[in-house]
Amino acid sequence: MWPLCSQNLFSKILLGMALLVSSPLYSQSIIEPLSAPAKSDFPGVYESFEKIIQFDQVRYSTKLKEISSNKKNLSDIKDVNTIDIDPDFMNSIILNSNSGYLKIASRDRCSFYNSLLADLLKTNEGKIENLFIQYQDKSEQNITAIIPKKDFLEKIIFTACPKTKETIAMFQVKSIEATIKQTNFSIPSSREGCETTYLKWIEDEKTPYWCQIHDLFEEVASGDLSSEGGDFKQKKLSQNKFSIA
Repeated sequence: MWPLCSQNLFSKILLGMALLVSSPLYSQSIIEPLSAPAKSDFPGVYESFEKIIQFDQVRYSTKLKEISSNKKNLSDIKDVNTIDIDPDFMNSIILNSNSGYLKIASRDRCSFYNSLLADLLKTNEGKIENLFIQYQDKSEQNITAIIPKKDFLEKIIFTACPKTKETIAMFQVKSIEATIKQTNFSIPSSREGCETTYLKWIEDEKTPYWCQIHDLFEEVASGDLSSEGGDFKQKKLSQNKFSIA
C-alpha cells in the first residue's frame, strides 16, 4: 500500500553512497581515510558498513561540539538561495534515513525540504530538530552554524520553495479530508501502470506528507505516542478514520 515508504538496508547504503558522490545540491567535505573500528560486531562485508556508521557518529559529534555555541537566526545571510546543508550533517542524514525517503528527498531542493519538514529524514540523533548549515554572510565570510528547524522553515524554505506553505496547509487536521478526496489512490493493474504511478508519486510535492501520515499510523500501531507531537498525532488520527488503499 505504501511502496515509497518501505525500507531496505542494503539499498539505503547503496543510495547513500551514490548521493555522497553525485548530489548536485550540496558540496561535500574531504573525509580522511577511515580507520578500522576497535571491535566489529559484524566481521566481513558488513564491517565496512559498520565502519562508515561509526565514522559518521564521530564526525557528527565533533561537528556538533564545534558549532554548538554558534547558533544563528540567519539575519546576517547574504543570499538565502546559496545556503547549503553542512556535509557532515548531510552524510548523517544519508546513513540514518529510510532509503525510500532518500529517493523522494533527492529529486530536488524543495523535495529535500518537504521531506525534512515531514520528519522523514533522520540523523544519528533521530528526529531532526536543528540543522547544521553553511552560508556566506553579508560581509562575505563563510559561516558554519546550527539553526532550529523552525527558523530554517521560515527564513529559508518558504523563500526558496513558496509552494511549500500551501502544501503544508493541505495536511492540517481541518483540511486533510478534502486533500484525501482530491487524491487518486487507485492501484495500478500492470507493470507499466505501476512504474507510471511510482514516478508520479516521486514527483508529487505532497508525497512526503502522505508518508508522514503512514509513519503516524505506524507509531500508533506500535503504541509509540511519546514523541513530540503526540497529541497532534492522536487528534489527526482520531478525526480521520479512513482507508487510503
